[in-house]
Amino acid sequence: NMLPGVVNGVFNKEDWLKRQKHVVHPDGSVDIHGSVDFRTYDLDEIPFNFDHVFGNFIMHSNPRLKSLKGAPKVVYGSFDIADCGIESLEHLPRLINGNLNAVRNNITSLRHLRKIREYIFLGYNPITSLEYLPDDINPGFIISIGSFSKEDIIKYLRDITYIKTLKADDELPDITSIFD
Repeated sequence: NMLPGVVNGVFNKEDWLKRQKHVVHPDGSVDIHGSVDFRTYDLDEIPFNFDHVFGNFIMHSNPRLKSLKGAPKVVYGSFDIADCGIESLEHLPRLINGNLNAVRNNITSLRHLRKIREYIFLGYNPITSLEYLPDDINPGFIISIGSFSKEDIIKYLRDITYIKTLKADDELPDITSIFD
């Protein structure tokens, strides 16, 4: 199986980049005009500092990949990191215009979960809490989060929305005067 950019069994960044429609910015970050597909490359890191990817970003089936450092800031398609060894959502793109597929990783927290425009697949991860689940997420788009049920997720979103409205609407009485 010939993987683009793999020369004599070794991944060659320059060779891979030559084959892509791309822009290298002065800070060294890279835009790719098209999709990035590193599935089954057996990478232990994301090989570039991506900025914008005007397509899908596919890293799935790289079990040695533990971190999203270098992941694009914006992905115009879907972001697929299923079946990797990812431990945290740190460095997740700030905008994913398609789906987030991060099933079967070692993610323990929803911290750094950002704006996802379509479906969220986070099943088969040891996620212990729904804390950090953005409250503007449409629960209809959440397919799976750890082993939480759809009911757990909807109740959590309902509760945080309720707490936010309480904070916004209920003016607490000013009690500072009793200490004067």
